Amino acid sequence: MKFNINKILSEWAYRVDDGQPDVTNTDHVNHLREILYKFGLPHKFIVDYVHGLTEVDFPDQAAFKKYDAKHKMRPTTKVTIGGKTTTAGEASGKKKEKDTEDTEDKTKTTTPAKSPEEVESHIDPKTRIQNLKVRAEWDFDAETEEKAIKALSHLAKKVDASKGNISERTTKLVALAWISPARKNSGYGKNMQTKFQRDSVLKDPNKQRLLDVYDDAIPKEVEKGVRAIRKRRVSEQEVIDSFNALPPELQKKFGGKGKVGDKNKNNHFRGYIAKDEGGKEYTTSDFRDPNIQKDENGTPQIDRGTLPNKNRALLIWRIYLEQGGMDAYTGEPLQVGDMDLEHLVGFNNSDKGPPTLDDVLNRENDANFVLCASSMNQTKKDRSMPDYVEHVRKNEADRDDEYYERMDGVYGEANKLKPATEQRALASMDEVEYKIKGGGAIKKSEYDKMSDEEKPKLSLTDDGTPKTKSATISPNIDQNAIELIFEQDEKIYDELKGTFLEDESIDKDDKDDIKSINSKIGKKFIQGMGLPGGAKDPSGRRTAAVSSNDEFYKSFAYQMAGVPYEDRELFKEIWRGGIRHIQTDEVRGVEKQENPDFDPNKKEGPKNEKFKLVSVLNYPEGHKKAGKNRGKANQTKEFRKFIRNAKYPEGHPKEGQPLFDIDKLPKKYQKGWRYKNDKGEEV
Repeated sequence: MKFNINKILSEWAYRVDDGQPDVTNTDHVNHLREILYKFGLPHKFIVDYVHGLTEVDFPDQAAFKKYDAKHKMRPTTKVTIGGKTTTAGEASGKKKEKDTEDTEDKTKTTTPAKSPEEVESHIDPKTRIQNLKVRAEWDFDAETEEKAIKALSHLAKKVDASKGNISERTTKLVALAWISPARKNSGYGKNMQTKFQRDSVLKDPNKQRLLDVYDDAIPKEVEKGVRAIRKRRVSEQEVIDSFNALPPELQKKFGGKGKVGDKNKNNHFRGYIAKDEGGKEYTTSDFRDPNIQKDENGTPQIDRGTLPNKNRALLIWRIYLEQGGMDAYTGEPLQVGDMDLEHLVGFNNSDKGPPTLDDVLNRENDANFVLCASSMNQTKKDRSMPDYVEHVRKNEADRDDEYYERMDGVYGEANKLKPATEQRALASMDEVEYKIKGGGAIKKSEYDKMSDEEKPKLSLTDDGTPKTKSATISPNIDQNAIELIFEQDEKIYDELKGTFLEDESIDKDDKDDIKSINSKIGKKFIQGMGLPGGAKDPSGRRTAAVSSNDEFYKSFAYQMAGVPYEDRELFKEIWRGGIRHIQTDEVRGVEKQENPDFDPNKKEGPKNEKFKLVSVLNYPEGHKKAGKNRGKANQTKEFRKFIRNAKYPEGHPKEGQPLFDIDKLPKKYQKGWRYKNDKGEEV
């Protein structure tokens, strides 16, 4: 049986009066029990799980007293102290309240039964979205019952694993982290802001709040805004204990959040340097820690370095807790798997000129960090807050409710097709080697023969298809066959788009958005062979596609399908070689140079760097991008040159002949491979 695990907590929060489920509240637990039955979980699991939630273990009486003083446990809550089971009331000497059964009976007799229609309305997603005025992600891919039980069981064990250091609020945020759906790093419409996000940016009072927080990018004023957003106080111990209760994969991802480019890879903020009473140095994420060391100017000393890093992960989790799990820009609940570290003042913002080293250190700083939804982070980019507001006003203000509903439907249907596209590409390969999660690879034929218990965990794409380490287009696939596969896949997308485009209520702009949804079967073929679809860009922060047009990828696969099977490995080799070539500093237009301001008498660090990565390939004066790095455009050109200049190797029957000949491509494929030479001529 399959269901969406994210609905469980959403449903539970909705049913309780204040939206804050409390495991010590009998009514709240009864609601949870009903919800778990509704979702079809096994009776034995529900009994064991609810029992685990309502019975808390303590090693001794002192631990119980410390926890009870902080959390004010209900007298009826079952506790185990030193192996002996009792109730919180008996353990503390408080007067017992009516037992649970009486409370349950009273609830049953005083609460009128709901009709099926009332129940259906109560759980209807659209009704809930309308009532709560927040986004509710009800259309995530269903998760298996096994995953649900694993996640919920883990939470039951972790509720009090920290011996009272984790508050109830933090426990709930840990729960949200466990059931939050994974981030979609690809897909149609993945970066489209929701209507609520759009309105949060354009409408007062929130618009003015965002502008006030930014305050002309003055560091001290920005920090005031950041601290106002991150206003919940959390101890370092609570951060550490609750972080340890998170899924390991999430802990790892947090360690790389907000990674900046190679030029500043050693300048990432990882925490504050502090010393304990014994003089031992440590790193803390808490800017209030009295042990933080300061320089002669009273400025806190900061630990900076490369990512990923565990201290960075702890900082990200702290920010989430300090924000109470809410989006810094909208106030909506954050989906932990789909949030980004936001530099309030964009890291590469150049409104006041190219960023100086002081700008870099002020921006890559705890005092400039908040968390927001990935879609807002990707839309804002490095814009100033006023420019971000204007960008949203110009591009999104005219969108009505129907637009968002319509595009959600279009993108949703299109994304359902993506796994099938990946499978078509994989089905066209010979012996496929899958990537094993954590390292290594296994042949598909070997994997398929294994029992479920023996099978290793595979690395998956965002659409749930196993990632490929290596494969080659099957000898049974020639150019006619591969063209037929391309046409069939494109036809499916065209039929989907046609269905929506026939709707007369859709205006021209919406139709243009729908028309932009196309099959990416060509790129899936490249990736299905274990080849990269892009390369590291000049900044070093991102991977940029070698082409935005899928015809480019199709053409390479098409010509590969036209050569004998034994020659197809040569095509894979030149593709990898082309990617390696365009990732060099020379092609990217950057160079590591000695820093003339380096002081050998001082400790080498962010403010005293021995070398700097500088741009040496810029657009000329008179160009609209004058002075900016043109490495990305150079990468595009150089990749095409590299592939086209490749020759059959020595000893091959075609020795010295072009391996990839664009003149042998159908005309529809040729344009994407042309580029301008040094004379400005298209070749």
